Amino acid sequence: MLRGSLQAKNLGDKVELRFMQRGDSEANKNVPVKIYKRAAPEVPFSNDLSGMPFNVWYEYIDNQSYLDPRVKVIYEGTLPIDMSFNTYVDTDVVPGERYIYWVEADCYGVHTILGPTGVKVRSRDVWWPYEMWVQEMQQIQREYPDLVSIKKHGETTMHRSMYALHVGSQDNVMAILGAVHASETGPELLLKALRFMLETHPEIFAKVGVALMPAVDIDVREHTVDGYPFYERLNHNGVDLNRNFDFNWREQFVYGMSNAVFGSSTYHGPYPNSEEETKTVIRFLEEVKPITVFVFDSGSVITEDKIYYDGIPEDTPLFKRATEMATLYSKVFRADHPDCGTFTCKPISFPYEEAVFKNSGVPNGTLDGWAAERFGVPAFNLQYAGSEEGKIRIHDNTTADLLNKWSLRHAYALMEVMKELAK
Repeated sequence: MLRGSLQAKNLGDKVELRFMQRGDSEANKNVPVKIYKRAAPEVPFSNDLSGMPFNVWYEYIDNQSYLDPRVKVIYEGTLPIDMSFNTYVDTDVVPGERYIYWVEADCYGVHTILGPTGVKVRSRDVWWPYEMWVQEMQQIQREYPDLVSIKKHGETTMHRSMYALHVGSQDNVMAILGAVHASETGPELLLKALRFMLETHPEIFAKVGVALMPAVDIDVREHTVDGYPFYERLNHNGVDLNRNFDFNWREQFVYGMSNAVFGSSTYHGPYPNSEEETKTVIRFLEEVKPITVFVFDSGSVITEDKIYYDGIPEDTPLFKRATEMATLYSKVFRADHPDCGTFTCKPISFPYEEAVFKNSGVPNGTLDGWAAERFGVPAFNLQYAGSEEGKIRIHDNTTADLLNKWSLRHAYALMEVMKELAK
């Protein structure tokens, strides 16, 4: 009979369902089941931080019924069992779509139903699993052995290796980091951008090199890749890594919630630098001693050129320098380039003032704030700028084509910054 919970895992173009059956005899350890499903396009990605990490947006899935007339039976019968688990693979799915599943069984007069469980089918062309992007890092290193090395700098909470690519000169290094929040921009965009830079202008790395850590919140990012439909922010311990760094550490109410309360979407952790991921980033940056830092942020796999550098005090030479660099980055990002498509968005005036931070103050404990203070260098956080083309990332509907175009835009902008740093 059914036990435990129903698990759904995205495989890129299909969904794997897995559930437990246990019984006290051969007759009831693997009984016939019914599997129910409905498409649920209304389930939001939603990164407005209104939810909490436990039962986020529960009203969109947890209160759904398998008796809904939109629900269909997709399987009825007995499935093979392996170590008390049944597995069913649903191939009738559409990449980009969201689905809700249930499984039902009757055994000796006991009716059991597991679910509802929600999943989004995320294409492997858009969201890369950990193994896929690590393999791409290794492939880049093999293709450019004289320019590129790969190094492990630490481990995540769940003991996944945290790697970085070191490219070109390591005397003057531009550090780039992605996915400090789980469901945000990371390996897919950054590794595409780096590959383009190596293919087209390898000479640019001679004076200013790059140290690239494609993702920081790797563990929970895998949960997103595996199909958890909602935006995820925290690490496996429930900590917001971009509030965990020892920078202006204090309780703060940003986005209408305290960062000091466990369960908050901005929980900064029990103490500064408490998390393995944070410690690894610190080791990484202490080793490369960056002359500038770019942190790629924003929900889904693309971001744009709305740039924060709030960790730098105003009315200082460093702030002026950061403003000049941000302006240069934005100008190049928005320019016409081959194969980049159009970009429709009003020009940005830097420094960028975020309306939501006017009452609460800018977030503390951030990676870019810590880096700016620790190394005395420009450190930037890149966000979505509101373009019509990029708007589809709000609901996590980014296409492979847009991902490619936006990676090129960032590559052109990063190369221009490198030229400026080399002067």
